[in-house]
Amino acid sequence: MKKFATILSACLFLIMFSNVLAQENENGNYLYFDENQNIQGALDYYKLVRGTPDVKDVLKANQQADKLSKRKAITWTEVGPENITGRSRAFLIDNKNSSTMYIGSAFGGLWKSTTGGTSWHQLPLLSNSMNVSCITQDAAGNIYYGTGEGFVGLKGDANGYSSFVGGGIYKSTDGENFEVLASTVPASNTDKWAFIYRLATSGSRIYAATNGGLRISDDGGATWVNGVSYVEKTATDIEVASNGYVYAVVDNKVYFSENGDAGSFVSRQITGIGSNVGRIELSVAPSDPNYIYASAADKNGEFLGVYRSTDAAITWEKIGPGGSLSFNILGGNGIWANTIKVFPNDKDKVLVGGKDLWLWKLGNTWEQKSMSELSEYSPLFLHIDHHDIVFKPNDPSTFYHVSSGGLSKSTDGGNTFSTVNRLLSTAQINAVTSNAFGKVFAGAIDAGSFIIPGTFLSSGTAIGITRGSACGVAMSYINPDVAVVAAKYGNLLRSFEGGENMSPFYATDIIYQPSPTFSAFNTPIYLDEQLNDVLTTDSMYYFATDTLSAGDVITVISKENNKYPFYVTIPNDMLPGDSIFIQNKVQARFYIGLNGSLRMTRGIHNFSGTPKWHTLASFLGSVHSIAGSSDGNYLFFGTDNGEVYRLENLCLLQDTTSDIITLVNPTLITAVTGVITSISVDPSDVNNVLITVGGYDAVPHVLLSNNALSATPTFSDKMGNLPNMPVYSSCIVAFNESNVLVGTDLGVFKTLDINAASPEWIEENEAFGRIPVFSIFQQSKNYPGSTNYGKIYIGTHGRGIFESSEYVGLNDCSNMQNNSDNSLFVFPNPVENEAVIRLVNNNYEKATLNIYSIDGKLVLNKKIELISGINNINVNLQEIASGNYIVEIRSNAANYSSKIIKK
Repeated sequence: MKKFATILSACLFLIMFSNVLAQENENGNYLYFDENQNIQGALDYYKLVRGTPDVKDVLKANQQADKLSKRKAITWTEVGPENITGRSRAFLIDNKNSSTMYIGSAFGGLWKSTTGGTSWHQLPLLSNSMNVSCITQDAAGNIYYGTGEGFVGLKGDANGYSSFVGGGIYKSTDGENFEVLASTVPASNTDKWAFIYRLATSGSRIYAATNGGLRISDDGGATWVNGVSYVEKTATDIEVASNGYVYAVVDNKVYFSENGDAGSFVSRQITGIGSNVGRIELSVAPSDPNYIYASAADKNGEFLGVYRSTDAAITWEKIGPGGSLSFNILGGNGIWANTIKVFPNDKDKVLVGGKDLWLWKLGNTWEQKSMSELSEYSPLFLHIDHHDIVFKPNDPSTFYHVSSGGLSKSTDGGNTFSTVNRLLSTAQINAVTSNAFGKVFAGAIDAGSFIIPGTFLSSGTAIGITRGSACGVAMSYINPDVAVVAAKYGNLLRSFEGGENMSPFYATDIIYQPSPTFSAFNTPIYLDEQLNDVLTTDSMYYFATDTLSAGDVITVISKENNKYPFYVTIPNDMLPGDSIFIQNKVQARFYIGLNGSLRMTRGIHNFSGTPKWHTLASFLGSVHSIAGSSDGNYLFFGTDNGEVYRLENLCLLQDTTSDIITLVNPTLITAVTGVITSISVDPSDVNNVLITVGGYDAVPHVLLSNNALSATPTFSDKMGNLPNMPVYSSCIVAFNESNVLVGTDLGVFKTLDINAASPEWIEENEAFGRIPVFSIFQQSKNYPGSTNYGKIYIGTHGRGIFESSEYVGLNDCSNMQNNSDNSLFVFPNPVENEAVIRLVNNNYEKATLNIYSIDGKLVLNKKIELISGINNINVNLQEIASGNYIVEIRSNAANYSSKIIKK
């Protein structure tokens, strides 16, 4: 007991010390820690948006997708992140070359390293092979991997959770090219191969633990027999000992065979474990085939204990008791995450992992080896949810650890750890957005939120912002330094430093309690920003500093919203000191959907304190999707019970002087069966509103209204030939509104004519495979100097973020005049201190000269007068930092812009 207390004291010290370290990552950014990283919320979310589909329904959707056209395919480019990884389930060190390794991602397919794990590349995509669950290698060097993530569906009540169906077992003879074993492909008449939980080999024999039982093949996977003939229930684990002994878990019971032959297995269930068993993981000692260890969880995932047998599972002893808060290896996730491994050179020493990694050695007490709460840069950090442990051959001090955060390595027997995830791009994205300059902001399951700067030097490298699971993200284009992230269950954070130093910004009257009663797991947020809101009743005084004539264009600085400049035409003559009351045309409204309410703040850019929040609507249900019109006057939101509401005249709600917000009664515009997963509004016509619906049971999954503003809107079925499957995200393409993209359970699909009575859909998954796509975003803000105007970004659930320039250039900078008679030139360029801006203009007029940094900040603003003919405008840039800038001259007639480099 004294030794255990010493360990706890040391752990407490390390927690305090490492939490100090954890305040900053390698880039100096504050990392907000999610104190409860339990996967339960994500499982509940999967179940809500997918349902608990019959395997046959998933297979049918794949078959329907196989028949779709793949012509006019979109070209996708991988964005990243290359250093943040999603859930991995399996790992293999090649038995011919220990520098060659393979890792299987739960949604990202199979990856290979030939550098001992220092870098990774994805192996060629195969249909239905993305959900890798296990991997093994036979004596001849052939590699097999299984697919289908079934552990999700083993937890919970009789209805289970939403498992992800695989495509069978895949085999390679060269370690590069894989083919599916035809005998293992799930089919409509049998789903016994839908989930492969574990693979093992003995010589040329292959063992497969599947949802159809324990299967054995002696001909390379061509044919299979049932290993335990009298039990065809789910098998979840297999262990082959050095002498040929085989241990297996079938129907949550342990079986044993001396030779592994079909029909030779006998029951050797763990003594005293009871019937409330949800998962058992086994590990046999490489140095003694009679020594077998088991880590067990109950049907709710709670830790039952660690068990040990020294006589080939005839008798068992409990060496690690469950039921303790201080010793809870699995952390309530024992069906989802549970792994155990005996040291190769010591049959009395074992590692067990779930939430954290623990070590047991005969004669000693249990010792905690990792802490998931620490900074990811701490040598004691391992990501939560452990799935596999593999020792390096001939080196009992080195092992690899597989988790929901990818791959880690220990070279000192588990005393310290380092991540080995470089280029393992398997993040599971919930939401993605971008500013106007290519900076991408995303939230992911188990990987928190992160920013990919989009610069040449950073490539796909991400900067971590928050931990846990992040569900909604937003970036301002009024102030590029403002970023917002919604973590699970409504945890809302804001930054004024481009993602650094995130902090909460709920008002004190909002009692935030992160739980399903406060908000949906995947909390929806929406940021609407207007630079020329002609409908707003928000107003402000302008005091003249010069003599002005009626018709003059002046630059006004918004009182709020980052003091953003906007332009006003003076209605009458003014003398210095005169004032007029004008519209404050620069507006920002931030919305968040909670349980039973939709809330809004106009204070997203309020740096001085906590902004004021307003409840706009109350209703039954939980908000799951929000979208608005391009002018900001209309908002639509959808709920978990299939209802879609409309709010209108939002531009008329606010008044700067009184800050009065009136509670709005939302208009119910439609109700369907299933959760409303996304809403898209036509940028050019708010009457055109697209909604998508989750679940395999709900039909249809895509609906369109062409009269969404009417008193009684109608929605029509737009499924066409789209497979019957959940649809999670959507985008009505700006500049080409007949084109629509949807993100589904099987990836991205596009139609060229959503207005057709029965739209034809095209599969667009060539770059990343058939994996869920929960987020689609188009950067449609034509900001001065924008580098990604029109780009489409998608967040995949297992392959990170991709972008497409398919729709870039369809509506480029429409009012920029760049012909030979009206052009803007800067010289010298690059410039050191003084620059001359030359503009050829046709008219005499007043204008404004603006200079923006490359990330959109206004660094210089001055009034100028243009003459008809050649204008030479001297500008002093001495006080401006070195870098790249955009110079803009704006008048009533036109805008002109050019790039400028300051030395």
